[in-house]
Amino acid sequence: MVDVELVGHLPMYDFDFVKASTDALFDAFREALASVLASEEDVAGLENSVLVKGVQLQELSRDAPMEDTVQHHARLLLLGQTCGLPLTSGQNAFMQPILVPTYECNGCKPSEYSSVVVVRDDDIGTKPQDFEGAVAAINSLGSLSGSLLLSHWLTPAVCDKVTMVPTGAHAVSIQEVKEGRARLAALDCVTYALLKTYTPEAVAGTKVIANTTSAPALPFVCDIRFTQPEVKCITKALVLALASEKGQAAASKLFLQTVKETTIEPYVARIVAIRGGVCVPRETATLRTNPVPFTRDDVNQHAQFLQDVLYRLRTLARGIVADPTLARNRDISNGRGFHRWTNLPNGTSARFVMTDTPQTVLDVLECSKVACIGFFGYRPQQHLLLTEDHQVAADCWMLDEKVVQTLDPAHVVAYCNVPTGPGKDYANLVLMRSEAAATHKHSFEANNPPHTKAVIDVAPKYYDYVRITTFEIATHPERHDQSRHTVVPQSTLKVDYLVQGGKQKERVHWV
Repeated sequence: MVDVELVGHLPMYDFDFVKASTDALFDAFREALASVLASEEDVAGLENSVLVKGVQLQELSRDAPMEDTVQHHARLLLLGQTCGLPLTSGQNAFMQPILVPTYECNGCKPSEYSSVVVVRDDDIGTKPQDFEGAVAAINSLGSLSGSLLLSHWLTPAVCDKVTMVPTGAHAVSIQEVKEGRARLAALDCVTYALLKTYTPEAVAGTKVIANTTSAPALPFVCDIRFTQPEVKCITKALVLALASEKGQAAASKLFLQTVKETTIEPYVARIVAIRGGVCVPRETATLRTNPVPFTRDDVNQHAQFLQDVLYRLRTLARGIVADPTLARNRDISNGRGFHRWTNLPNGTSARFVMTDTPQTVLDVLECSKVACIGFFGYRPQQHLLLTEDHQVAADCWMLDEKVVQTLDPAHVVAYCNVPTGPGKDYANLVLMRSEAAATHKHSFEANNPPHTKAVIDVAPKYYDYVRITTFEIATHPERHDQSRHTVVPQSTLKVDYLVQGGKQKERVHWV
């Protein structure tokens, strides 16, 4: 029997200057959980539970994102923390909120938090209308505090005249403001309080001009695969940890006061309400009526991006071939493939799926002629999304999971989800087994019901426009860096979702 690992992830406020406190809080939780599991009353009927039989990792996981745990059949997320927007936009298929915290800092209320709107000290703007035409730094397109709450504060009319630039992190956003590349940013108020307290130089030269509306605070979560009796033990353990001397000392450094039980419903209800104040009704929205241009420079940028992805894929495959233990318990449905989320140097995370052995991936990449398909989807601005976008996003991610499970190893060797930049959307790379497979009727796009459903039902609601390019891969055996495999564009399918649900498709040939 495979040993199940119980893993902790607490990434949301895990700055270098409070890492020791985060570790101490997790230690206090583990000690409290051991006490709970030692109680006959608490574990009645759980003698064979994974909480009792599983292997608890003593340290927090920081080398991989939470997705790598919750989508791993031999790992369970014992305790984590996440943002409410991604939680309601697909993460809730893999994890469940169990406790909502209360933090002690400006902008927080019991079980709720807000964002602070930050500008330079010398900026005279104080209200949304003052920022028409400005650049706003946001940590991520999918962030509640950095993107959605800022859009709500700005109002739809001003959002239409503001350029949102993703930075990948709140701390980077405030740096963009300080250095004049952005005029304003919205930071989670707990993050701002931590930066101001422990690294005051990070916020020097800036000021807070407003607090946004509030939302449920960042929830503590656990794996969706835990049963309710097991969740009860985990919940009790964190409550006891915060009441212990070690837990209180750690929590005070993190401004964490208390927690109370919660479910997904308050998060969904509040996010729908906030988005209702952000999104312009489609019948009155000023949407594009013309296709977005796509030039040779654009497709060359895509080619360079996918070339870097192929290099990472090759490096990962070579590492597994050299050390097969890296692939332990990570197989997908066919029993031969490999599935992993991994952190990238720029602070983002990427997903690599191999439908066959890593050696097969390396062999295919060394072929004289092989093809890949690059999918790039572009999301609308916050105020042009649907009010129910959280459900559309969840549908998109769930269909992506089904696409992965129905990949045909006879035609598809690897499938990669990689962010196009810090805080930006994900692009997909599909590595075909042969050049012919890219156009074969049984390849990635054909006979794949989840993919067909995504194209027809989800993409028009989720994306503004997409670009799907077929590339030929050229191998240069004498090279051992990112240029070993170069990708040459063959043709692009341009799809633009226009006003009133219209759609324009065009095929562009590059060779």
